[in-house]
Amino acid sequence: MFGRLWLLLVLTQPGLCEPSPLSTRLEVADRFLVGHKWVEALGVYKGILAEQPACKEALYGSGWVYNQQGKFDLSVPLLTRASLSWPKDFRIWNELGYALYRLGNVEKACEAYTRAAELDPSFQSYRFLGDVLYDFKRETPLILAAYQKALDRGCRDPLVYYRMGWCLNERGEFPQAAVQLRLSLQGAPMMAASWLELGYALLRSGQIEEAVLALRKAVSLEPGLRLAHLYLGRANLLQKDLIGAEKEVNLLRNLDPELSRQLQTELNQSKPP
Repeated sequence: MFGRLWLLLVLTQPGLCEPSPLSTRLEVADRFLVGHKWVEALGVYKGILAEQPACKEALYGSGWVYNQQGKFDLSVPLLTRASLSWPKDFRIWNELGYALYRLGNVEKACEAYTRAAELDPSFQSYRFLGDVLYDFKRETPLILAAYQKALDRGCRDPLVYYRMGWCLNERGEFPQAAVQLRLSLQGAPMMAASWLELGYALLRSGQIEEAVLALRKAVSLEPGLRLAHLYLGRANLLQKDLIGAEKEVNLLRNLDPELSRQLQTELNQSKPP
C-alpha cells in the first residue's frame, strides 16, 4: 500500500549507538536488509538488543523487519518503546502507524500518522494518514484534508487524485471532482476507476457527451464495471437514446441484476405513453 522501500535508506543513517564493534554489526544488518534477508537481519538486531536494549537502530530495525514479515503484533511493542524514547523521529511514528493500521487499530494508527505528519517535512506521512482514513473511515472532510496537505508538500500520485475525486463526488462537488480526476488520469490514463468517477462527475454536472466518452473509456478498460454501465444507461436516457439505454439494461442483467432492474424502471418511465 505505502511504497515502503524508501524506509530501507533510513537504516543506513548514523545512529545513537556506540561505534565499533556495534556499528559493524549494524552494517551487517544493513546488508541483510538490502538483500531482503529478514531473518538474518532480525538475528543481528536481537543480539544487539540483548546487550543494549535502548539501541535506537536495533529497536527501529526490528520493528521494521517484523512489519515486512507481517508480524505486526511483534512490531508494535518495539516501535512503541522507540517512540517513547525518540518522540521526534517521524520514521518511528510512520512505522508504528503502519503496524497499527495492519492490525485494524485505526484510531491509534491515525494518531501515529498524525504525530509523524507534524514532524515529517515530506508528504509521506500525510499520504499514509489519508490512506488509512480512506480505507477505514470514509469521512470525506478528514480524507480531503490529509491528502491536500500531501499534495501541498509535493505528492503527485494518481491514486491520491482519484481518491480526492471520489470524496468530492460523494460530497456532490462534481466540478471540483472532475478537476482531481483529470489530474489522476494525466498520471495513470489506463485507470478505469478514474474514468468511471470522471464520467459520473461529468454526468452530474450536465456534461452528458463528455460523460459518455469517459464512461465508454472506463468499460473499454474494464468491461465488468457495473456502475459505468448504469451511468451510461442514464446518460443515454438523458440523450433520448432508448435503444442505447436498453443495451445497457441487457449488459447489466449478467453483471448486476438489481442495477439492471433499476435501469429498466428508469427506461420504462422515459418511454412515451
